[in-house]
Amino acid sequence: ARRDLGVVARILDAAPLPEPQPGAARVPAGADVELDGVSFSYPGSAAEAVSGLDAALPAGGMTALVGPSGSGKTTVARLIARAADVTGGAVRIGGVDVRDMALADVAAHVSTVFQDVHLLAGTLGDNVRIADPDADDAAVADALRRAGLPLGDGLDLDTPVGEGGRQLSGGQRQRVSIARVLLKDAPVVVLDEATAALDAESEAAVAEAIRLLRGRRTLLVIAHRLDTVRSADEILVLDGGRLVQRGTHDALAGQPGVYAGFLADVVAADGWRVRAQYS
Repeated sequence: ARRDLGVVARILDAAPLPEPQPGAARVPAGADVELDGVSFSYPGSAAEAVSGLDAALPAGGMTALVGPSGSGKTTVARLIARAADVTGGAVRIGGVDVRDMALADVAAHVSTVFQDVHLLAGTLGDNVRIADPDADDAAVADALRRAGLPLGDGLDLDTPVGEGGRQLSGGQRQRVSIARVLLKDAPVVVLDEATAALDAESEAAVAEAIRLLRGRRTLLVIAHRLDTVRSADEILVLDGGRLVQRGTHDALAGQPGVYAGFLADVVAADGWRVRAQYS
């Protein structure tokens, strides 16, 4: 988790991303995602965090991303959301390079749930409504309910969350992030299942979000649970920034390699949880 936060900090410290020239921006017609020879190096680093990654995420499909800590999972996920620009290759949504899309259109097409949740010092309702400023109170409350954070017991849309959401627990902050995704209903959703490690309610909320989104949206899950990898349409296994294995759970389970190590740790861990090496 600390390594992932370092990834986030380096991306946030990067220079602002360029917008297409006025009138030149393109809007995708589909929701498939293509990673075409994607490479990425952080500023000041000679090493590639991701190297030559080729993958296709079909519209409406569920893809699981698996690998040891530092293998490039979070970087790949954030490149899809154009939190940074690739240094080689291209990321395309619906056949359109994300660099040819207006930043607002990329944000409209991709929703993310990561461990680092950014909350404003406003109300609970305001923080969810960021995903859809036109949403009414009923829609916001419904998104919170589906995210496992129903109103009541002193919690309402006008509840102040404090600077950075400090008035909420870590699990509640994650469920606000999930509520944003459900309210926004973007065509592409990137979700880090490690958020579920915070508490049982968050784990249930993540599982429910996957159930609600699967088949309706293009779903990429940084997977940490056996049930998720088993049910994925395809599993992409990263190691050292490279794609080293790909396939279904049944196809990969009997092969030697990184995925076998992942499974061994899952089976050995209490409650089917993954050891810190894969967090």
